[in-house]
Amino acid sequence: MTNSKADIEALSDLIEKQQTQIEEQQKQIESQAERLKELEDNCTLRESRINSITRSLDSIEDDIDSLAVGAGNVTLSPIENAIVKYNDPEKSDFIKHQRDIRAARIILNFSKWSSKTPGGSKLNVKNNNLKTLYESKYGEHLASTQIGRAFRAAVDLSNGKFEHRRKNGHGLYLPSNKKIVTTEQELRKEAKST
Repeated sequence: MTNSKADIEALSDLIEKQQTQIEEQQKQIESQAERLKELEDNCTLRESRINSITRSLDSIEDDIDSLAVGAGNVTLSPIENAIVKYNDPEKSDFIKHQRDIRAARIILNFSKWSSKTPGGSKLNVKNNNLKTLYESKYGEHLASTQIGRAFRAAVDLSNGKFEHRRKNGHGLYLPSNKKIVTTEQELRKEAKST
């Protein structure tokens, strides 16, 4: 009987040792699982950064391609750059404020909304129904002061191609000796002519 009692004690000790080893291995597994989770999170973060860098590079490549298209002596103003290069000018770095967005929208439609004059083209708030045209196109009602701010932004962002005249209300004027580029096609045409 002592032999079987000793065997039982030996087996009991062996079971305890194995139990301890299993607990240690379980802790190691949990530690490894935590480390694996950290690595997965790190990979996800790096993947996100890589995607962001890739998008930035794509944007830079698009800018380079656009510059190559207009590589002649055509220099685009900031607002032309925003309108020509982006489907949505608001995504451009040049368009930062609401007045800039409105200016880009007005310039984008300038050729349709303006009237020809002997010295160029003119868009007048009163005569051209700008408020109505803008509201029907963009669903935003503008006060005269908002239009004035948009016109001043158009002058600034066009590098002075446009003129803001206040005689008889707000007017945006493009002299006949200046051109505004609002499409890739116009940019190519300008590049060929220079």
